[in-house]
Amino acid sequence: VRTHLPRTGQVVAGRRSVCLLQDLGGALRSVAGNPPWLNLEPLGDMALLAHFASEDEAMGFARQARERPLGRLGVIDVTAAYRAVSLHFDSPGRDRAAVASMLTEVNTHSGFTSRTREIPCCYEMGEDLEWVARQLELKPMDVVAAHASATYTVYALGFIPGFAYMGWLPTNLAGLPRRETPRTAVPEGSVAMAGRQTGVYPAKVPGGWHLIGKTPCRVARPEDGWFPLQAGDKVRFRPITSSEYSALAGIDLPGVE
Repeated sequence: VRTHLPRTGQVVAGRRSVCLLQDLGGALRSVAGNPPWLNLEPLGDMALLAHFASEDEAMGFARQARERPLGRLGVIDVTAAYRAVSLHFDSPGRDRAAVASMLTEVNTHSGFTSRTREIPCCYEMGEDLEWVARQLELKPMDVVAAHASATYTVYALGFIPGFAYMGWLPTNLAGLPRRETPRTAVPEGSVAMAGRQTGVYPAKVPGGWHLIGKTPCRVARPEDGWFPLQAGDKVRFRPITSSEYSALAGIDLPGVE
């Protein structure tokens, strides 16, 4: 029998597996000393999922969890995305309760030190910059000034390797929906925005966000496993000229501050 778990949406083969996972969820919530905010739920049979009240709490939890010796309990990855954190195991059957116990001392309200990245951006190369300005009833220079004035947080990675979802846009830039007809090919390095978020396309792929600039720097090298932008990082965009763009073309994103 293939059954969907109502809370996780994961498909697990066999009713017995479903029962085991549901029992596991109850066991995790009953770990001695488990604080009420630590509600770890089964995410299939190879991961656990925790939800938080804010993005900052989730990022702080993930950073502190990575500092714990979870590897000896079979945890191979801790992934933060917006207000959720998932912990992934190397195999089924690991002691989930032991993992929960190790995480009971994590303080999501203690804050964490974020890395800061600066991404050079040539806004004059933004194919949609003038259109975006008209839609927002702003001048192009005002869009540039607002976009470059904010400090963004990387809240998640996807939809392709290395694409960082960053938020939040300044109020006067927020609210534009995605393009009605996505482009079939967005140039690598395009700086884009939609809704309340901004991001950089790390490769030439289809996409529906509005292009307001372009960075000369590589923001990911999937073939080498190099992903400089990680959830929780802070990002600022630095306006550059077209001549500066040419001088920097093809270099890797500069190091962490």
